[in-house]
Amino acid sequence: MFVGQTLESILNQLMQTKELTLNKDDQYFSPLASLSATRKDGADRNRTSPFAFTGNKFEFRMPGSRNL
Repeated sequence: MFVGQTLESILNQLMQTKELTLNKDDQYFSPLASLSATRKDGADRNRTSPFAFTGNKFEFRMPGSRNL
């Protein structure tokens, strides 16, 4: 199950050390020098994932079907 890099890092830290340290550098990016930095989206944008974490909740996604 993919929960996003940010949440995965948080869960791994809590399982191993019980202390939480967030890396603020990984949360912003700018594709061009002329644009200001923007927050990275940690959500699962892969719409084929059957059970995805979408920022603040888990989503169960049913596969599509074809009507005959």
